[in-house]
Amino acid sequence: MLSFRDGGPYLTKFKTGKGRLYVCASPLAEEYNNLVSNGEVFIPMLYKMAISAGNDLRIAYTIGRDELLEARHQGGGAEMVYKMKGQEEEFIPEQRVVGNSVYLDVNGQVREAGHYQLFLQPGETVQEFSFNYDRKESQLEYFDAEGLENSPAPLPT
Repeated sequence: MLSFRDGGPYLTKFKTGKGRLYVCASPLAEEYNNLVSNGEVFIPMLYKMAISAGNDLRIAYTIGRDELLEARHQGGGAEMVYKMKGQEEEFIPEQRVVGNSVYLDVNGQVREAGHYQLFLQPGETVQEFSFNYDRKESQLEYFDAEGLENSPAPLPT
């Protein structure tokens, strides 16, 4: 985040679990540096630290590969049942609540690319997920010159 004039790190951010750890190369006491007394630098720095501590939400998932989703749990009793709805289909994913999160296992129920809404009650969207087809189908393979010469002749039509 901040570095010395020689390029060495002064303030560094590390990701630890679901949080962030900020390490400063020197104490923030005024006898060692004047960062704290410079409000025009220190206050925006604290603000950016707080903003960057938010959860990194994925914007898209791949059908067939990303089967486990994480969403914010809405609280309430154990009888709460989350449902997902796409363009044409609606289904109930396997659910497991851990703390403030609910883990949803779609178990191959997402078959079409598009946007899916997670909800408890119809019309009350909790979170949205986007699914794309696997890009393996777009990897085109080509023959080189030798491969073309050795390939079987096309059948007459």
